[in-house]
Amino acid sequence: MENPICVYANECAPVDGIKTAIHHALNHKQALTLDHWAQYFFEDEVQAYRQAKERFSAPSYEEINAQQTATADATPFYLTPTGEDVKKASVLLVHGFLASPAEMIGLGHQLADEGYWVYGPRLEGHGTSPCDLRDRGWQDWMRSLKLGYDLLSMRSEKIIIVGFSTGGALTLRFAAEHDPKLAGICAISTPLRFANPNLMFVPLIHHANRLAKWLAAQEGILPYIINESEHPDINYKHIPIRGLHELRLLVDEMEQNLYRVKCPTRLIQGDQEKVVKPESARLIRDKMAGTTPELIMVPSTRHGIVTEDIGGTRQHIMDFVNRIERKL
Repeated sequence: MENPICVYANECAPVDGIKTAIHHALNHKQALTLDHWAQYFFEDEVQAYRQAKERFSAPSYEEINAQQTATADATPFYLTPTGEDVKKASVLLVHGFLASPAEMIGLGHQLADEGYWVYGPRLEGHGTSPCDLRDRGWQDWMRSLKLGYDLLSMRSEKIIIVGFSTGGALTLRFAAEHDPKLAGICAISTPLRFANPNLMFVPLIHHANRLAKWLAAQEGILPYIINESEHPDINYKHIPIRGLHELRLLVDEMEQNLYRVKCPTRLIQGDQEKVVKPESARLIRDKMAGTTPELIMVPSTRHGIVTEDIGGTRQHIMDFVNRIERKL
């Protein structure tokens, strides 16, 4: 109020720099290839992750964050094929619920060594804080998958998607849209039926939380439950009840659209795991009337068969990807 001229001058100071940046971008846009755009998309996603990580590191989230055990790098990854035999297709690797791209990076390096461009997106709400995940819906996770798909579409004419667990459910739901660049999908340990019977009460708890929060402006009666993870260095220790509710909604959405999937599909499932009922894979296969999925049951009592490469899971994935590639 005392010196408005100085205030206006300060506000306008960045304008020249902004104009210069815009003119530079416009003058060089014709020289940018799709490869450049793909790299820019990737850099944007890395920056988005860093901003989310910083935002959910605030003191107000410290009570939950201080109890987390995840130490693995949750940054999205974009891997360049090694060697001279660069494949026609690119591969999108989609991680599971509560995890991060770190869950799939081992497989990603194997695929890059085979000559594929590989991208591992970070599903929104993951790799930062359980408080972040609590604010996300399954459509946010799907948007992360689609961003990764668009990135690889700038690089290749055909895309193969490999999704684990919740990533598998997202992959199957996306495949129902029949994008012309989608060459095939592999869904591993995909939930349709859950081993934990208490999950049937999640919608009730979720809506009770919403009511309690509305009445008392508090977190709810049970905002989080403890996660007994197979991979505590990758997964959140706390599961937001809303996140579980969104997972149930995603599984229902996937199930209702399985008949629409028409692309080549391979399903892989551990035969004795304790998170997803093993019968889920057969139920999913039977509902896919538009194609003839392959089903491989691997001997495993554990859910994380990709991360741990149990029963030759990664080789089953590689064989499927290579077979799709040879047909292109």
